[in-house]
Amino acid sequence: MIHPELKRKILAAILGCATLVSGALAKQVQADTTLPRIDPPSGFGEGVQTELTPSQLGELLPWARNAETALRELLDGIRPLSMNQKRQQLVTGIQLIVKDSGHLQPELLMRYVLNRALRIYDLLAHKRRADSAPGTVDSQVRLLTQSVELARKYARSDIEFLSGHSSPNLRPTAVFAIEYAAFLMRLNSAILDASAQYEIGLLTLGFLQWDLYRDINRLAYAAAIQRISGFLGSVPENSLRDDQEGLAILRKTLKTYYSTLELLQPLVREVAEAAGDVSLPAARDEFRIGHTPSLLLEYQFDRQSLHEDQAMILDSSRNRSNGICQELCPFYVPGAFGAAGSFDRNQVILPTRSLKNSFGIEFWVRLERGQLGGFVLGADNRGRDSGLGISVGLESLAVIEQGTGYRPVLTQFRLITNRWNHIAISADDRSVTIYLNGVPRFAYRSTRGDLYAPTRLGWDAYGGYFQGIIDELVIFRAPLSADEVSQHYNTGKQALPESDL
Repeated sequence: MIHPELKRKILAAILGCATLVSGALAKQVQADTTLPRIDPPSGFGEGVQTELTPSQLGELLPWARNAETALRELLDGIRPLSMNQKRQQLVTGIQLIVKDSGHLQPELLMRYVLNRALRIYDLLAHKRRADSAPGTVDSQVRLLTQSVELARKYARSDIEFLSGHSSPNLRPTAVFAIEYAAFLMRLNSAILDASAQYEIGLLTLGFLQWDLYRDINRLAYAAAIQRISGFLGSVPENSLRDDQEGLAILRKTLKTYYSTLELLQPLVREVAEAAGDVSLPAARDEFRIGHTPSLLLEYQFDRQSLHEDQAMILDSSRNRSNGICQELCPFYVPGAFGAAGSFDRNQVILPTRSLKNSFGIEFWVRLERGQLGGFVLGADNRGRDSGLGISVGLESLAVIEQGTGYRPVLTQFRLITNRWNHIAISADDRSVTIYLNGVPRFAYRSTRGDLYAPTRLGWDAYGGYFQGIIDELVIFRAPLSADEVSQHYNTGKQALPESDL
């Protein structure tokens, strides 16, 4: 008689899961895992064929190798071109590569990425017919360029699969699901049209559930698949109205994505490492200041904020210094460290009204092309005293003070858009130093009464709303030293890829 434990191991080996079912994954598999039927995204022609004949392999393997070379040459060839020329060259090049793959419908991740890029490009072109709309050409070129880069990354996996060097059961579909969804959400954060944002958000969730469903370990992802399926069944498929109800649905779409991602990342990492096939790219370390006696608030726009009640930005410190949103809180998008707040006609009231003369503030900010910037921190008008404000605009940063009949621009200097910038303000008994990316850039002494800290995030009474992305806002009740600012900047910098700096 076979020992029960040995029998369990034999069955697991037969199923090809002996190296995969462990820890959190085993708990998920043993749970109630009744899954809805998930079909391929409509109109995308997604191939599902994993068993290929020798003649089919003989047709596809040369294509995959040639495609890998063609993608590299395509990226090299567009470097000297204008944006419009890049767009046309990328579309033509991708179309030819997809066409050359023939009539077969294999499960090839490289082909998935390229085919999806063409369809999403058509969606963007349809939604934003006028190339003069802010960011239109830039977002299209970014979609196509980054799709080519992602396709190149997964070309090696496809070639190994077609060469017989990896089992179809160990295709990195779950890892691909996470990475591709994150790619689309980064793209989505730079699109200003709410209806287009919504449709790409729905596509992202649809692709995520489909790619997970195709994985051999789909039962391990049952909770995530069911969550997405339930959400997609509850929202309209057509275009979103640009009103408060529409914005609330868009916000719910983004929150569904991030809450689903929290379920998935530990499982995907465990499966990828156990299979020994492909490693999930290391998650960016969270940028945490850590509790200090002078810390007033820390807004990460991250995990804790995902569960907010749509009226507050939650403080991650011990102080419960939550920000109160006027109307809607900012949306959540991929940020410098986890998620970030995407501001566009959003304002948050900060609990800083009594903070004056000595304080420290730091945050990370990014303007995508097409985003106009504005006042990240709005100045508080205190009559004969003064309030400090910080504006980040197109390639510039400005510092202002405000009081009754008093609103000078104290300094203005250049910064790079489409990159993360770290900004810090240190006020020591009204002596103020402004830092950009860890380096002091301007210092002055405020001479008009008390100097009050900003009380609004994303809005200024005279300057209006901020349009851009903010991450990791931290405010202290005491000034910051140059060493502290440098340390915080360098800690954050190490967690960012070079392309984001």
